[in-house]
Amino acid sequence: MKKNRLQVTLLLFIVIVVTIFLLIIKPNLYRFTQGKVGFETLYVFKQDAMVKESLVVADKNIFLATVEGIERRSESGKRLWSKSFHFNELLLTSKGKYVAAVDLTGKEAYIFDADGMIAQIVVSNEIVYATLSESGHLALILDSGKEQYIEIYNKDGDKNVERKTVFEEHGYPVFIELSDNGEKGITCHLNTNNNKVESIITFLDFSKSGKTLKDRVLGHRVFEDVLISRAYFLENEKVAFAGKNGIKFVNFDENLSEVASVNFSCEALQIKKDGKNLFVNYGEASSYEEQGKQFYVGKYDQSGQLISEVSTENDAKISVSDGTTYLINGNEISAYKGDKLVWESSVSKEIEDVKHLYKDVYLIEYQNNYELLRLKSI
Repeated sequence: MKKNRLQVTLLLFIVIVVTIFLLIIKPNLYRFTQGKVGFETLYVFKQDAMVKESLVVADKNIFLATVEGIERRSESGKRLWSKSFHFNELLLTSKGKYVAAVDLTGKEAYIFDADGMIAQIVVSNEIVYATLSESGHLALILDSGKEQYIEIYNKDGDKNVERKTVFEEHGYPVFIELSDNGEKGITCHLNTNNNKVESIITFLDFSKSGKTLKDRVLGHRVFEDVLISRAYFLENEKVAFAGKNGIKFVNFDENLSEVASVNFSCEALQIKKDGKNLFVNYGEASSYEEQGKQFYVGKYDQSGQLISEVSTENDAKISVSDGTTYLINGNEISAYKGDKLVWESSVSKEIEDVKHLYKDVYLIEYQNNYELLRLKSI
């Protein structure tokens, strides 16, 4: 009897071990070994060499668009739905579960989700800039030639805010940025009067009442002799302003106090945001004295503190999602969590970008096509 029990217990133990290996360890072996992994191809999105196509991912869904229309594709490449339009120049962008297709130099924009079109927006002047928030709010900068307009629409296509600006009085609008929840915004105007450069930043609180942009203004900051090229909301409460020579971290409150300042000693090749963190891909040092500190990716928290570094090569590109940094060197990819290597792999062609869809499935962008790939252990 004891012998039978022992055999049953041993058999049960073997079954449990095999099950754990097959369902947990084997599919995630690279997480344990931190070694080389391979890819298996799930689908190749082939492009027409004569037609410029853009592809974005929104909430694990794949959207493919040209100036003639947009379609959602399945992982097997099947067209799930499509919408036709006729644009001059396509801007395709995604945030959260929403996608915006915007006609740059035209007067039309669309907002989509996985089920199809949810809003069509037609404006009176040419669109020169657009940005989308995770809440589906779409902000546009329009140019009539004499005046510029800032207009913000919700995901249903209703105009929430508008403002007219005149270059001689307000400067030229460079960009507008929205927080992920769509409740806050930043506008940047470039003023070049009196032979000096000023970046005039306006902080907007959309929770305030009123229909004009003026009613939503929380305050202003002026950066003298600095061209602010981009702003990044870090979890809605702080904003990072990027210029040629560094980044300033500012609280989004009534005081608009500066939290930290990071000065670039190397060329900033790329700046990426992921949640509350900012990633800077540094290139060559700007001076001989700084040459020992170059070619690396610095990860900063929302208070401007450097929390991790990863060394790179001089032509590396980065992509960031879900807290993971992907270093791209030609046809090679390395994935890092902080400064810890998770896995590394290579493909047959030079990589332009990598997007994580879900689990171990990735969308790899090349110069002329895209591939849907799944990680597998070697």
